[in-house]
Amino acid sequence: MKMKKTLLFLIILISQLIFSQKIALSDNQNLEIKKIRNIKSDSKKKTKVIIIQCVITSLNNTPVDINAFSLLDTENKVRYRLLRYYSWKGKSSIGFGHSSVSYLKDEILDKKGKPFKLLPKYDPSIKDSFEDYSFDGYKNCEIPLDFGSNKRHSVNELFSSKRRLVSVIYFPESKWKKFFSSLQFPVVIKDKEPKLEFYYKKKMISKIKYK
Repeated sequence: MKMKKTLLFLIILISQLIFSQKIALSDNQNLEIKKIRNIKSDSKKKTKVIIIQCVITSLNNTPVDINAFSLLDTENKVRYRLLRYYSWKGKSSIGFGHSSVSYLKDEILDKKGKPFKLLPKYDPSIKDSFEDYSFDGYKNCEIPLDFGSNKRHSVNELFSSKRRLVSVIYFPESKWKKFFSSLQFPVVIKDKEPKLEFYYKKKMISKIKYK
């Protein structure tokens, strides 16, 4: 009985060490996956969200290119862009140093030609590198966020025609030395069950179990 318990403990310990090992993103950067979750987000559109929680360490002031993270479906030949991204310096996402800055890929203006105040900013000077790391034979897939109607975001739009405020978002580079992050990817459910791989630029970090 004691031998069985010892073996079970060793199996659990080894599996935890394998899962939580640090993976080099570059000479000065590494990533450690802490948790992966699959969430069914839209039964009508048949989409899921894969949430990868990890710790990223970057040395020598080397910025981490957040838009270079992607999720590849090797079965259906699709490369997914980040849907949402959050980062924080402490162990809690509501602790010190929380960041959720994002930018609109497409400019959204009200009827007076001004940006909506509560939406992310549109700033083409902030580089979006997602397409720089495209893979031959794979279709880049980016799902826009719906921020609601124009009437909800501005009193100037109350008597205008109703329209949805929709855009893909992307993220600035992170210059933190060490931080926790939540990377959220959409996955469209197709006829063939997805086989997923998590990438930074052109480097595979880990296979991701789809369930």
